[in-house]
Amino acid sequence: MAKNKTYDDDDGRTVVDMSEVDPMPVLLPRFRRRKDEPTSEHEMSKEDRRAVMLGAIGAVLLIGGIFIVAGAIVIFLMTKIWS
Repeated sequence: MAKNKTYDDDDGRTVVDMSEVDPMPVLLPRFRRRKDEPTSEHEMSKEDRRAVMLGAIGAVLLIGGIFIVAGAIVIFLMTKIWS
């Protein structure tokens, strides 16, 4: 059994009540809405959400393509210089 530590400067006051805080999920974060939380008036529709996701995927593919092309050019130049 672990004994509770006593500190000289502890006056027993509670700074923040942490009893209502849920533990943070480590592997899979869960985003749950609270029942008392009002819905946002700025929520996106399905079409808007799909457009944002497709735009993000397009940006990732474009940047990835640029890196692949740049890597291919570097490899090509290295083979021409060292051969």
